[in-house]
Amino acid sequence: MKELILVGGGGHCASCIDVIESQGTYRIVGILDNANKVGTSLSGYQILDTDDAIHVYVELGYHFLITVGQIHSSDTRERLYSKLTAFNAKLATVISPRAYIARTAKIGDGAIIMHDCLINARAVISENCIINTKSLVEHDANISAHCHISTGAVINGGARVEEGTFVGSNAVVVQGANTKKQDFVKAGSCYSACHKLIVPMKTAVLTTIFPLNEGYIQDFFNSLVAQTIQGFDIILINDGFGDLSSLRRQYNELNIIELEPAKNFAKNRERMCQYALDGHYDAAIFADIDDYFSDNRIEQSLQLLGDYDIVVNDMTTFCDSGVIATQILSSRILDGQEIPIDFIRDKNFFGLTNTAIRLTDVTKDSMCFSNDLVAVDWYLFSLLLYQSKRAVFTNKAITYYRQHQANTVGIGHMTLERLKQTLKVRETHYRHMLLISETYQVELNANNELVEQLKDSTDSASILGMNQTNSGTLLWWEVIAKKVKK
Repeated sequence: MKELILVGGGGHCASCIDVIESQGTYRIVGILDNANKVGTSLSGYQILDTDDAIHVYVELGYHFLITVGQIHSSDTRERLYSKLTAFNAKLATVISPRAYIARTAKIGDGAIIMHDCLINARAVISENCIINTKSLVEHDANISAHCHISTGAVINGGARVEEGTFVGSNAVVVQGANTKKQDFVKAGSCYSACHKLIVPMKTAVLTTIFPLNEGYIQDFFNSLVAQTIQGFDIILINDGFGDLSSLRRQYNELNIIELEPAKNFAKNRERMCQYALDGHYDAAIFADIDDYFSDNRIEQSLQLLGDYDIVVNDMTTFCDSGVIATQILSSRILDGQEIPIDFIRDKNFFGLTNTAIRLTDVTKDSMCFSNDLVAVDWYLFSLLLYQSKRAVFTNKAITYYRQHQANTVGIGHMTLERLKQTLKVRETHYRHMLLISETYQVELNANNELVEQLKDSTDSASILGMNQTNSGTLLWWEVIAKKVKK
């Protein structure tokens, strides 16, 4: 068993001892407390010294747990935590065997989870926290460092309890609420304050929902609940997902506007865009239901839309096994750089999951998409740039782009069939762009030439090899062409 020193010998320490003994991971060596208690004992354990002797016990290799209680202020626990970490002390994490901890929850060093607590999916308990008897921390809640969640308290889904906060017995922090730093939530009270900014312009998040892994959908909505700025609407095309009532109950702080689907992908996108224009929204945030976003994505987008017509944020790609590539667009363009039309003539940079647009000067004609368009985003933003709209890139906000079998594009292994599909999409795009500018004949000719080269087995193998080698860096619909000998 690991040997443990407790720091603080009061009533809370006695409760901690009971949990530690039932866990069976640590053997308590003794307690550190005030000088006037040295030589006495608590629950059969001797008070050995004061906290001024912490460094002595660190050198002996013991683990430590702060067992000072916290009601009015976290200052004492924070001071002791700073002293321990300054000496590189090993901090114990104590979890009662009578507590339930979800597989996806995270518990920080120095925390204690006491008897009969429930810590649900993807909740985060940070360092040096007390999660006291019979308290409930619901899914996706975040308890910052040095907090005390007292007996029987309930922290509901997606709520954030800021550093040093005390939540009293039987208090409730409602779903999505956000306390202040070192806040004090009275026993038996209901805390619903959000303390988040409200959007400065009428804003809609545009997306489509369809039958999909439930975890993906929760990741998406949880990232919207966590946004640093609130008050936006969600305009959602329900394309075969079914009844939304359970989602509405789970995310009742979000205003979800449900639309019937159109006949295909392009027309679904058209319908949501036209609805936003008809509703006189000032800004649209495009989003894919199988992705999720950094907490500041909407705030950062709206801030930049004050000066630009279009905002493109960076992307990190991932799959179920982990991150594939981090901030993939930053290798191509600098933060704050304006994006010219030439930059996207032969590839796409503007996904319908990492873009935002100011709608006030956009015409309805610009939001009409042909049935055969696959790369709706590429067409839309190319059109807007030709209309002299200004676009800017930011890497200060991130879209976490999920790669899975249902994706039509993304970083991954290039196959011959995928390459042919890419060329087909490009051909359709260039034909539509010819209606805007005859200069696209150059791109269309080059694309057709590449299609012909793929018919030759030698050229086909060579072209495929080049694209496979560089598949981790290619953007949407981007291909590497084999140079033709003259």
